[in-house]
Amino acid sequence: MGALRLAWADSQRGRLEQPETQRIRDTVSEVVEDLESHKDSRNAPVEDANPAGNLTQLEESVSAEVLPLPSVNQVEGTVICIPGLGLLDETVAMPFAQLLRREGIPAEAKETETLSLSKLFSLDTKDVALICLCYLEHATPAQLHYTARRLRRKATSVPTLVCIFNEAGQTGDGDPQQLPEGVEFLQGSLSAGVKRVSELLLESRIALKPDQPPPLAKAG
Repeated sequence: MGALRLAWADSQRGRLEQPETQRIRDTVSEVVEDLESHKDSRNAPVEDANPAGNLTQLEESVSAEVLPLPSVNQVEGTVICIPGLGLLDETVAMPFAQLLRREGIPAEAKETETLSLSKLFSLDTKDVALICLCYLEHATPAQLHYTARRLRRKATSVPTLVCIFNEAGQTGDGDPQQLPEGVEFLQGSLSAGVKRVSELLLESRIALKPDQPPPLAKAG
């Protein structure tokens, strides 16, 4: 994530051309694909001399320090992670989906052009439990509002989580005051995003159990 944030800063200064951005995206895709075949090794020592490998293990160690995630066994439906703006947002959507899968949550990262008019129209949301709109480092309130409204028109009944993955706890002018109904905003780390997705899915499962007995009244 540190390397991706540096790339984002370079892009904002105009120092990152399209071919370089594409190479970064392809490299992240390869790293995520490699991680799919590895067993969980959060507590393993860092021995990889490859900086990309070290960054991956560092992110895993941070994820291991968060509070235990709620149990979301037998999740019905898939979480889809959609890049908000461009290729750098796709580089954060891919590892986010991979972290969700590692926690037993069915998740899929979509390509950069998913929000274009043609692809959004054909987006299948039939078996989608949650949509995560993913941004790396920053997005303006206007961008968040516009994209969230478009998603809600396409998937009215699917809850949406808008995520800006920057330094944990950091706030700024990307924090929207109001979003469409059914859309929640999160700003922080990948591990914080995984935890919130787990909570939302658990809340959804509880809400879908009409036969669940009401809580016992307190005596007196």
